[in-house]
Amino acid sequence: MRLALYLPLALALGAQVPAPPTAKDMAGHVESARLRRTVERLAAFGTRHSLSKSSTEAHGIVAARNWLIGETRNLAMLPGSRLIPFEDRFV
Repeated sequence: MRLALYLPLALALGAQVPAPPTAKDMAGHVESARLRRTVERLAAFGTRHSLSKSSTEAHGIVAARNWLIGETRNLAMLPGSRLIPFEDRFV
């Protein structure tokens, strides 16, 4: 009787759990060309000053924020993604 109670517990404790990926494993998935394009795109927005004009979609902090939101939403739509993008607005 006791064996029947403890056997499932012993089997569960002995189950192999895959090790989480290491930083070295994850670094192998970084695409340097894509990273460079992202940095160049962000630099192309010009100023990062929080009081910069928001009237243009091609320049300034608002344009950069909108671009980043779009990129994050695109990443969230990839298969297997658990990313939930949101914009935290506060005044």
